[in-house]
Amino acid sequence: MGRRYSRLRADLNILEICLSSSYRFPLLEGLAFLYLFFPIVFAPLIRAPYVCQFVSYAFGLPVFLTQILILVNLAYSVASEIESGLTQTYITYPVKRADFILIKILVGLGVPITLLALAEAIVTYMAFSVVGFSLDELFFSILASLGQLVMFALVFLTISLLIKKGGLALGISIALWFILSIAISIFSLFVYFSGIKEFFYLSALLNPTNIVNAYYAKGSSVLPGGIVVEPTFTEMVLVLLGHYAINIVLLAIIIAYFMRRFEP
Repeated sequence: MGRRYSRLRADLNILEICLSSSYRFPLLEGLAFLYLFFPIVFAPLIRAPYVCQFVSYAFGLPVFLTQILILVNLAYSVASEIESGLTQTYITYPVKRADFILIKILVGLGVPITLLALAEAIVTYMAFSVVGFSLDELFFSILASLGQLVMFALVFLTISLLIKKGGLALGISIALWFILSIAISIFSLFVYFSGIKEFFYLSALLNPTNIVNAYYAKGSSVLPGGIVVEPTFTEMVLVLLGHYAINIVLLAIIIAYFMRRFEP
């Protein structure tokens, strides 16, 4: 019992240190304001009859800001702590390695995407409360918008654990961010011009927003030759599950590496 209490207290201490160092006042307050301000201001200008389209258009800038914050927290800060020897101090503290890396992920990724998800829910409800909307559409739209953020964040964290130098890890992560974004866009263009439905579902595993839009905004996804992609509800859910399964596998690999092979 004493060991469990000591471990819990150590975890909470590290969580408090990570939160205070990553989100000094007024960073969180400023983020919350920006997450609500820009979508509310630009909402009247966005002609999106569907919730899924509104979330994609209205939250483009907040998603970009979240990506930058995650980049700093997981690519630069984690690698800098390893480089300075701070991580070595943390993991010699009475805390398990798995607990430590999960705390870093919770602080660096969990906090910003939770704020973003709440902002998406609040602003979308305000924009569509008059005409009405389905909660399941809002739920799946938010899940899809966050999925790629999580995937990129885990890639950034992997780089920081391997490189172990703050500036270099940040530079490589930024370069890889643009490379992956361009690669996904090129693949999406290939899918469009190929006119093959199966490729559409494959691309949606990397960018699940596409299949959510295709399901709720009926007829919006048209391939050359007039081929309309109209996924069923089951297909949409399976693709979302597949996308998050990829994220879970990445997370499991990171935790296993940090526990067994990582040396600061």
